[in-house]
Amino acid sequence: MLRRLLLALSLCLAPLALAACHSSRTEKLDETLPFVGYVVDQAHLLSDAEGRALTDRLGRFQRETGHQMAVATVTSLHGEAIASFSLTLAKRWGVGRKHVDDGILILVAPNERKARIEVGRGLEQALPNDSCQEVLDRTMIPSFRKGAFGEGLAAGVSAIIDRLAAAERKGAA
Repeated sequence: MLRRLLLALSLCLAPLALAACHSSRTEKLDETLPFVGYVVDQAHLLSDAEGRALTDRLGRFQRETGHQMAVATVTSLHGEAIASFSLTLAKRWGVGRKHVDDGILILVAPNERKARIEVGRGLEQALPNDSCQEVLDRTMIPSFRKGAFGEGLAAGVSAIIDRLAAAERKGAA
């Protein structure tokens, strides 16, 4: 009887423990990665010129399309999977228009050797997961392997913009 009670109690408390663990990670994310513009280079992968060029390109993209894209490089994912980290970060930053959900976040975590393109639901038809993975695999990661992170990010941003433009011409975005 006591065993059943302890098991029941532990099952009830387990979600609270997981929530507390996730909350702790989220608080770290808040503290270590504030949104300060289209490009947040916490991992210091970009030169000043590369950061400015990306910022200018992303600003122009938003003015021309209404969609918002941000780039983040991080020193750590704090033990979290890149998919959940990028989704949490995109939501916390409010990337994209709220009622349109048309934000795009490119996240690079060089210490974990991970990268991800997070796309809001409003653009998933125009920029599906397989398309994002192709941009990563064929455009960005080859540059990253050479240590040319600025080049890879610039090429990735261009590829995403080109794919969205092609989708809009077809009427998908």
